[in-house]
Amino acid sequence: SGFGGGQRRRRGPARGRDLRVEQVLTLEEAVLGCKKEIEITSPQQCSSCEGSGAAEGSDMKSCDTCGGRGQVSTARGFVMFTQTCPSCRGEGRIIESPCDACGGAGWEEKARTVTVSFPAGIDNGHRLRVAGQGMPGGRGGPPGNLYVDVMVEPHDRFERDGLDLVCHATVSFPEAAMGTELEVEMLDGSYHRVEVPSGTQPGAVITAPGLGAPDVNGRGRGSLHVILQVAVPRKLSRKAKKLLRQLEEELDLEAAQ
Repeated sequence: SGFGGGQRRRRGPARGRDLRVEQVLTLEEAVLGCKKEIEITSPQQCSSCEGSGAAEGSDMKSCDTCGGRGQVSTARGFVMFTQTCPSCRGEGRIIESPCDACGGAGWEEKARTVTVSFPAGIDNGHRLRVAGQGMPGGRGGPPGNLYVDVMVEPHDRFERDGLDLVCHATVSFPEAAMGTELEVEMLDGSYHRVEVPSGTQPGAVITAPGLGAPDVNGRGRGSLHVILQVAVPRKLSRKAKKLLRQLEEELDLEAAQ
């Protein structure tokens, strides 16, 4: 409410409200990029009355409550209070015969599908804006936007740390001692060869630059980090124990030299 002399405030086009949805992606989809068909249920312009709210052949008439001004005034003592007309909600006009499909609202709840492109490298907590896919505007105004909040599922082999990808690999004791090569299956199905140097200790990390997730703005890529675990046999045959003792003696001799 406010003070005034009862002049109608003309209401121009109003932008539609924004919509927000959540979308779950796999780590592969987030790192490599993907497209998703997202179904949204939201108010859309009524197909029967094309948003007018009036039945076919019906017309708008001036509101009897406010006389077409869109506002009503009430005198309280020497002060005049003005507020939006409760009958026409400020429009100044009302519908003679409301549309049967939407009840005069001019819109109806409809399900629709929006195709959303998720760029490679998008991460958990990122938000995408899809312009013009929100709720329809009022009185010829533009629609709002659709905002998609991204949630990334945990992966069974990889963890993500910013742009870096982290995985674990296991080598045998002889492989850790003498060195070996590992093939790591990447998120796109390709394989990358990792060199394990001789004398590798448990928990050692091998880093391969440029094999992590891409930056969504095209500013390079992260790294792949392979954390190595050394498998120690739980049971040894007599022959294996003898060989290990011989190896231990040999290592002690080398250390003493």
